[in-house]
Amino acid sequence: MADKIYRTATVHKTLPFLEEPFLCCGTDCYQLFLISYFSSTFKSIKTEPLYSYRIGSGISTSETNLDKFKEQAKILFIPNYLRDFLTKERQLSKYEAMLSALSFRLIDATISRFDLVQYPDSNSAFDLLLLNPSLIKEVIEQLIRRYQTNQLELAEKISESRIFEGKPKKIKRVGIFYHRYFNGGTEKVIFHQIPLLIENGFEIFLITEIIDKKQEYFLPSEVKRICLPKEFQNGRAQGLFRALQHNKIDLIIYHAPCSPTLFFDNLVVRSCGSAFIVTCHNFAPSTISLFSPHWGKYSSYFKTVDALITLTSVERDLFSAYEIPSFLIPNPLFPPICAKGASDLEPRPSSFDKNKKHIIWIGRLENIQKNYIEAMEIFKNICSTLPDVTCHIIGKGETPLEEKYVRQFISDNDLEQRIIYEGFLTSADKCFKYADIHLMTSTFECFPMVLSEAMSYGVPTVLYEMPYLELIKNNKGCISVPRHHVEKASQEILRLLTNETERHDCSQKTSEAYRSYLASNLSHIQGLMSLIHKIEEARVAKPQRNDSFIELWESFVSFQTETNYQPKVNIKEIQISAYDQKKISRYDNCLSFFLNFAPKDSYRYSFSKRIAKWLYSIIKDKNIKRQD
Repeated sequence: MADKIYRTATVHKTLPFLEEPFLCCGTDCYQLFLISYFSSTFKSIKTEPLYSYRIGSGISTSETNLDKFKEQAKILFIPNYLRDFLTKERQLSKYEAMLSALSFRLIDATISRFDLVQYPDSNSAFDLLLLNPSLIKEVIEQLIRRYQTNQLELAEKISESRIFEGKPKKIKRVGIFYHRYFNGGTEKVIFHQIPLLIENGFEIFLITEIIDKKQEYFLPSEVKRICLPKEFQNGRAQGLFRALQHNKIDLIIYHAPCSPTLFFDNLVVRSCGSAFIVTCHNFAPSTISLFSPHWGKYSSYFKTVDALITLTSVERDLFSAYEIPSFLIPNPLFPPICAKGASDLEPRPSSFDKNKKHIIWIGRLENIQKNYIEAMEIFKNICSTLPDVTCHIIGKGETPLEEKYVRQFISDNDLEQRIIYEGFLTSADKCFKYADIHLMTSTFECFPMVLSEAMSYGVPTVLYEMPYLELIKNNKGCISVPRHHVEKASQEILRLLTNETERHDCSQKTSEAYRSYLASNLSHIQGLMSLIHKIEEARVAKPQRNDSFIELWESFVSFQTETNYQPKVNIKEIQISAYDQKKISRYDNCLSFFLNFAPKDSYRYSFSKRIAKWLYSIIKDKNIKRQD
């Protein structure tokens, strides 16, 4: 309001319309707008500077504490005041774009001040950011832009905010999220989970980032599909807001615990008043051994969810020690479908010759967790020893290269008639009916659906050691070997194949172990319904923190980080050719020029990066075709 001269009569016209006369900031866009609206002329005169800041003493530049922020945050109501005024004046449509731009600037200024509020006051300050219901969506979207590259800082600042407190609410509509609905164990869990929830009266929405109906599992016709953009730069937050509000979704079951969008997705969901449950399909200790720096993120993000579903008691105890409400709920299981010795009247898959023994391996063609290359080596060992055995690989990879490797391995070792690549099957029931042994080479799992299916059919399983798996804690029916021990796994399979009595006995124990597990544990739907009722009644209690457990665990994480540490190579010790030096210099110059044109975190930078990725994918596809 300073450095301007006003007609007194014009200023007097504005006074009846000032709904909040005690704003400590923002008057230059509130009362000045009204003055400008009632003015007939507006002139600018060039002068020497008339307005200066004394850093640290005024509203705009002094240290921000919670009391000051409470007054400063009132500017977020200015768009409402002006909207009401313009509505009465019947001028709203004329100034709609201006109001939108003004809201953006006011939110940006308020978030800048919020950045300066220190923990623990930051939780209450965040609540003040959301006091204006009509701007919550815009505030969340700008927070996502501001903290896109530093989600962890925001998570730690607002983890105790009221937005994350459970509130009583009837749950009728449930959204189930995973990035896709094909080619994986998590997808199969969702495939079984959906009809169970429908049977219990819920309306279901399947939310994915990809839709590929040719590959997807069966989906009941009453389930509605929602497709979200993969990245927030492409409108993910807006799409999720729209889906939640339009469909009135009460609860999101989030099956992607390691998703880079989890925290912001949760923030959007909770700002809409919906509940948010995460199902942890990745076994935490094994995940940390691969991605140890990310552990701090997971624990901080999970503190903001309504509940965390774990598939092992080990993880439940781990997350509970961090005060994260954690519940052990198994994946959907079904009563044993049949014992071994299926009727020959049923159509047998053409690749399953009844005169031979059959081993199956089912999973995603991936080598960090699933170890499909080691499975191929085990099959090779079996085939070189026994002539009447056929091995089956069921699954597909993320790219054509994995399938190409499998086919090339079979061809190079002349095993076309001994190892059958079946590809991806939406249902492997018939494979289990006629299989003699199931091989599982995963380094880590939580609650593998493929293992539960094998056990339900009484198929003996040879697998790498995972003593924490709830299904096999009784050590019946499954044979564990040390991880990556190809020779030991091969020996155990050969022993079972050459001893009919022992294999039959192992099959009986497998069926008994499966029935025993079903009888002594809550089913998936029982556990899930119990949790949903607790959320409806706001009875999900925060567990007590266990500092001794945390101290031990974080020592392990620290040690694991050190174990995975790769020392940086001193570039000076490497002899670089003159030609390579020239290329490096040219790259540095080009990068410097490019960043002047498109600074990081700018729209230009994001757009250029997408173009580069697109070009790279074209070049990559061409190279793959040349190799084929």
